[in-house]
Amino acid sequence: MGTSSYKIVEKQTIEKYQNFCFSEKERKYNFVIPWIALNEKNYKEYKSLNKKEQTLLLHKVLVGNILSVAKAFEYVVLSELKVKTKVKPVSVVYKEVPMIGFTGDFKINFKLPEFIGLGKGVSQGFGTVKSV
Repeated sequence: MGTSSYKIVEKQTIEKYQNFCFSEKERKYNFVIPWIALNEKNYKEYKSLNKKEQTLLLHKVLVGNILSVAKAFEYVVLSELKVKTKVKPVSVVYKEVPMIGFTGDFKINFKLPEFIGLGKGVSQGFGTVKSV
């Protein structure tokens, strides 16, 4: 982790089955670790938009993040995903580069497993979500 090293003295594996599928019912999730939604290209676009357009862009990115995970799980999403977000920008550092992340929550008609990561930097914990 950066210039520090840590000795791992114990590890544990827990196998747990969780749903990952379309839901007729809207579900609410919270970002427990900031979500890095924007890459270099869409960050520039985001900065040029008004507040409403920024929100719509974040909705599009979030749906795209979920569709990417679905593809990795070989799950085909056949229905339209509808999302609502209530997020605020925060400063984060990813790979020693300052970036913008988002904290808050979102509602979507999709069941996500607890503590799944969405967006950029998921291997470092960014974008981790928990149901509310």
